Amino acid sequence: MLESYDNNMESPEFRTEIESDLCYLCTFGLQDPLRINIDETIQLIKFGNTHGDHSNKSSTVNIKMVTGDHIETAKWVGIQSGLITEEDAKEDGVCLTGEDFNVAIGPWSREWNDEK
Repeated sequence: MLESYDNNMESPEFRTEIESDLCYLCTFGLQDPLRINIDETIQLIKFGNTHGDHSNKSSTVNIKMVTGDHIETAKWVGIQSGLITEEDAKEDGVCLTGEDFNVAIGPWSREWNDEK
């Protein structure tokens, strides 16, 4: 009975029980279209203009995208939005999975301060 696991969706017992009688119905895809002219907005933020003049590197804003999407989806969105180029997407360290990011930053710990 599910109540015995206190509805802890992270527990293996809960997952096993809730998923035990599932059956495959279908596969479908969704596309959330990018906003119109997002590429122009990205260029304006990054370089201060939208006409391709990227010569003034001192005014460049370094934009990062954080998403829960699959890495290939994130790359596609980055390319389509003008955040990165196709060449950028092929370079090591430009696009990282969560696991890659954790390896890159090294060991970390979560600390809480309950003082108010």
